[in-house]
Amino acid sequence: MEQKTNITAKANSSAVQHSIAVTALLKDADTSRVIFYTKLLKNGQFAGDNVFYFAKPKSLALADPCIRTEVSESNGVISVTLHTTKLAKNVFLFPDSDNTSHFGDNYFDMVPDEKKQ
Repeated sequence: MEQKTNITAKANSSAVQHSIAVTALLKDADTSRVIFYTKLLKNGQFAGDNVFYFAKPKSLALADPCIRTEVSESNGVISVTLHTTKLAKNVFLFPDSDNTSHFGDNYFDMVPDEKKQ
């Protein structure tokens, strides 16, 4: 199910913009196999996303996400791109032989067919 809703949010404020009854959303779905994914666009450009889980992490029925990696280097900067065809939870990156380097974004989730750099 996909639903799009246009909202107008005031700067520096917090307010409910849209609500959905969980029972209507889930119906008879197996909560270990369902996520609620939200993506925020501002003027058509990606501004953020969030994944909500209806079950505790240990209860999730997660398949092997088959994460594909691409590593490239340009002007001394190493770039890593990940792609998954299935939900990947708590993705963590670390360099094998370098204890001083770190990634700016770590322990993140990826939804199916997402690319992350």
